[in-house]
Amino acid sequence: MIATRHSASAGAPLTAPVLALAKAPIAGPEVMGFLTAKARPPQDECLIWKAHAEVWSSLERALGAEGVKLEKLRPAPGFEIDGLVTRPNSSILIEIKASNSASDVYEGLGQLLLYRSMLKLPKACRLVL
Repeated sequence: MIATRHSASAGAPLTAPVLALAKAPIAGPEVMGFLTAKARPPQDECLIWKAHAEVWSSLERALGAEGVKLEKLRPAPGFEIDGLVTRPNSSILIEIKASNSASDVYEGLGQLLLYRSMLKLPKACRLVL
């Protein structure tokens, strides 16, 4: 996989392999549907809609229709990147949140910055929440 790094002085794009990205294992696709939350008194068992998976699957289909591959990565234990799109001239790092609460927005922005650092992606990499 190739990511693009822009030279600050010349302004010309320089393509370089992102070694950390090449080593990150690919995670499986999101699974849509519902999951069952076990009963825990005082709450009964209930079904929970997997909104995150629905968003991810819709994004994968939309990008796939344009010939663009959306990848999920696990760069380290306990970390899973929702989406990475790499093209010859750009990279896009994607974090999906199923809610727009302030804490989710702060968390998502933090994740994007952390993952960009973990993968050693260039600052020119677009971050999308």
